[in-house]
Amino acid sequence: MKAPRPGLEAAVLVAVGLVVLVVALTQSDLSKYQDPLFPGVKMAKPATCQWLIFQVPCDKVFTLGYATWLGSRAAYVTVSHGLNNGDGVYQPCYYDCGGEPTGYVGKIWDKEDPYVDAAVLKIEQRGTQASPHVEICGFNPAPTSVDGYFTDAELQNLQGQTVWSMYRIGHVTGCKGGQARIYFYDPQYCLLSVYYDPQWQPAQEGDSGSPLFQLRSDAIDRSWHVKVVGIFVRLRPADNPQFMEFMGVECVNRFYGLGFRYGN
Repeated sequence: MKAPRPGLEAAVLVAVGLVVLVVALTQSDLSKYQDPLFPGVKMAKPATCQWLIFQVPCDKVFTLGYATWLGSRAAYVTVSHGLNNGDGVYQPCYYDCGGEPTGYVGKIWDKEDPYVDAAVLKIEQRGTQASPHVEICGFNPAPTSVDGYFTDAELQNLQGQTVWSMYRIGHVTGCKGGQARIYFYDPQYCLLSVYYDPQWQPAQEGDSGSPLFQLRSDAIDRSWHVKVVGIFVRLRPADNPQFMEFMGVECVNRFYGLGFRYGN
């Protein structure tokens, strides 16, 4: 039997590698479309990357933050970095979605400020919900609305303190948290810095924009209540001590002229 020619063998390996890569990229998330949307849902901006001589999908993935009103339109605040004003956004869906490869949601409004790392996703096609699905964190029954948010003054008063029952839901890492040690809050740039703690890890690419909130129980009606803090923007592992950075609700809403949304 003749040995395969080196050139042919290499071409076969490249073709097989491309198939494996494309399958991994397009089937990494087997979730259906989420309707209504809620804080913590995976979103994506379409993009392609060069791999050898091929163009392959490498969409910019991020997470929905907290719910707002933009005038009378439902919207969500999310992260700014990696996105541009006017970008069309879709919800990835690669499994049992009736053959439709993508699910268009709306467009990004981004002032592209160098300090305020937040943007607004204007919802055009999808129902919406204000509360995150806290059953992901192990709490039931999950509320469908939120009680409010931490004001700038509250966040400044919490500097140097530990706040309990704080959670973040990222589409990659799920629910993380338990307590947050507040380092400082700057209401001019909306920047909230929280000391790194292993309970918050791992924070992965794609978790940017994920909502940070406090979850409190009501012993009388046996329900859970959500108070929103802001959105996750980055982990700073090189700093000493290490920090996680968030954008505060009141500051971001003031910057964009948004109304906080409590219900659906």
